Amino acid sequence: MVSRQHPQRFYIFLLISFLLLVVLTGCDEFGLLDSSVINPLIQISLTGSLVNPGDEIAIQIDAAENIPDRISSRLEGINGDSFNLTLEPPEEGWGNFSGTPGELSVPDSVSEGYYTLVSEAWLDEKLLSEDRTNLYVLHGEWVINSLELFPPQSVPGGLFYVHVLLDIPDGSNPRLRWIQNDEIIAEGLLSEGWDSVVLDAGSRPGVSSLTVELYPVEDEETVPLRLFSTELYTTESIPPGADNLYPPEAYAFLQHFDGKFDGDPEISGKPRPVITGDGMGFRFAPGDGISWKEVSLPSSDTDVWQPFSITVGVLPEQGTAGRLLKFGDEAFSMVLTLTQDGELLLQLDESDEYLSDLSLPETDEGTIAVTLSFQQEEEGLKLTWLVDGDTAAVDRWPSIPNPPGEKLSIILGGEDGFSGIVTELALHVPGIGGDRFAFYRDTDNEMITAEGFEDADLQPQLEIQPGLVVDGGSLVLPPDGWIRFPGGGDGELVFEAFPTDDSFTLTLYNPVTGKESVNKTTDGRISAESSARIVIPLDKEARIIDNKDDIVYELRASNRNTSDLRLESVLVSRE
Repeated sequence: MVSRQHPQRFYIFLLISFLLLVVLTGCDEFGLLDSSVINPLIQISLTGSLVNPGDEIAIQIDAAENIPDRISSRLEGINGDSFNLTLEPPEEGWGNFSGTPGELSVPDSVSEGYYTLVSEAWLDEKLLSEDRTNLYVLHGEWVINSLELFPPQSVPGGLFYVHVLLDIPDGSNPRLRWIQNDEIIAEGLLSEGWDSVVLDAGSRPGVSSLTVELYPVEDEETVPLRLFSTELYTTESIPPGADNLYPPEAYAFLQHFDGKFDGDPEISGKPRPVITGDGMGFRFAPGDGISWKEVSLPSSDTDVWQPFSITVGVLPEQGTAGRLLKFGDEAFSMVLTLTQDGELLLQLDESDEYLSDLSLPETDEGTIAVTLSFQQEEEGLKLTWLVDGDTAAVDRWPSIPNPPGEKLSIILGGEDGFSGIVTELALHVPGIGGDRFAFYRDTDNEMITAEGFEDADLQPQLEIQPGLVVDGGSLVLPPDGWIRFPGGGDGELVFEAFPTDDSFTLTLYNPVTGKESVNKTTDGRISAESSARIVIPLDKEARIIDNKDDIVYELRASNRNTSDLRLESVLVSRE
């Protein structure tokens, strides 16, 4: 009960209590400063989130009131480490935000890692404000240069092979995280091979996003130092690459190894997709294998060898040996083996009677396309080796082994298999829809003429002397034979060499104008590139007349004995 005797004292007490409450609610946590006063704002200037030991970091204070008299900074590591930083304040003090910033020096003694930079503003030993900035302290540069993606576009059911190119200090072992459509799909250390991933192209055409994140340290609590994003395109179909075998209808069997297998093969071991210098392929280790059963080889008569060729794009590992390819059925077998000397050894029907070998050329330009072309002759079986489309060697056997049937199996690698990369595998039968020169005609608009004489169905712009025949992938030119074809720019004529002392003179003649080019005398025993082929270049200086529309080449071969020439191919560019 309030005493009636001292009402004045009571009201004075209430007034003092109210005023004290007002004062206290207007103070900060120390109970001294007015909360209406804006505390300073600390600003740290960083390019990205990476600093090197010994670097300096700019720091500025935005303070109109409560200008601090002291700034402190330290690095706090995720493992509990702490490093105090030396601070050089600006000459004009911390009150001038538009002036020269202060500088924080990162000691050389700071170990590499992920840190929080803690900066504090003080006034009269009272904390005004604090800034916390996460960063990495690392030596050297850490950059994601690009993503290698192959194929550039894939098809439903196919694969993408993706490799990240990093510019990081030697010996570094960062963690990489791969994110597709906002979902983490792969993660691991560089030393474990996670700079490359193989991704599913999906079941439908569309576009998906892909991001790779770079974490210099393995700790899960860190944030990425760098990231790089791109898009993946899945389309109904993709055009062939410049080095692909093409067109598909020219082959009884064709596998590009571009991320999708055709024909539902059986796979043993773990052949894995890789990017090569000229595209994509699959890397095989001993024991890795891919096999196809019941591959069709069109044949009209199982008792006769039908002409066919098999091509494999290969990049073998140096100094290794093993079986590259096995091809055949119960009655016929063809085995292609890689030797430690860098040779390919062919054996038919597991017989020493049918052996042939080829030394592979050394190349820094990627895979080599090796073709084995078989042709039955009157006196036996002829084998032509081609390397990147050029004849490299020819072998003949006087007897004929059992011909292959219409259903064959193909095995790449497998037990006792080779080490290396395969990029393409194809089985070509002349006359089933095109030839290996159709690629130039169909996809390269710079070519006027491209004929490989793989069958008798020649291009309509070619005219040959009546009675000449196409045989074994060549046009047979007797001593008085000729062929006419459109002229233009650069090009080449390729002949099969013949082991005689004969020589011949080639004349390019224009029957429209009657003009002749400079004659070229060639010794049949000599070739600039191969002992099995003769290359005659067609250059711009050898064009017969200036009007390109009227240029017609008539090829004549004279000054020789009775030897027949075999013209393997004609290539002429537009300009």
